[in-house]
Amino acid sequence: MKKFAFLLALAAACLFAQTAAANLVANGSFEDGNFNGWTVSPEIREGVNWVYHSDTAPPGTEWAAQSGLYAAYHYGSTWSTFSQDLTTTEGQYYNLQFWLWTGGGTPNEFKVTWGGTTVFDQTNLPASTIYDNYNYTLLASAGTTTLTFGFRHDSAYFHLDSVSVDPVPVPPTMLLLGCGLFSLLAWRRVRPR
Repeated sequence: MKKFAFLLALAAACLFAQTAAANLVANGSFEDGNFNGWTVSPEIREGVNWVYHSDTAPPGTEWAAQSGLYAAYHYGSTWSTFSQDLTTTEGQYYNLQFWLWTGGGTPNEFKVTWGGTTVFDQTNLPASTIYDNYNYTLLASAGTTTLTFGFRHDSAYFHLDSVSVDPVPVPPTMLLLGCGLFSLLAWRRVRPR
């Protein structure tokens, strides 16, 4: 009976086990009020690449952040990048999510790369009335993966906010299979001979 209770408890623990998702991006909502954690190229300079405090901007307007009080902004005909090296696990899938607003006008270009592979690259994006949400499931091919956002906007602004990268949880079927195999092995070891 003790063995059965042990196996039942083990199976329940496996069934309800979940991995805690933690955002790998430092300062992804720019709530530090600056680019802490980000590498900005060519430079941080108001009017080109800067973090804007939007506490006086009415919600839903072009100067409002998608969440919190701050967002990152880019304006100018010079190609600029915001990037971060993330600690990842080779072979693990990750969910990339970010929010983008564009002022329209041409020419413009917005590009996202993950470990050097282009995830999104579009020119002449139309004007936004709200922030648009982008989501991608991406595979890490190394222990460090560089996430890069590239911008060029000659006549208006790009606003980037709420950037997150979270590990994709193990599918429940794989978790159950693993727990089942572990339970069988444990049962085999504890049964009397």
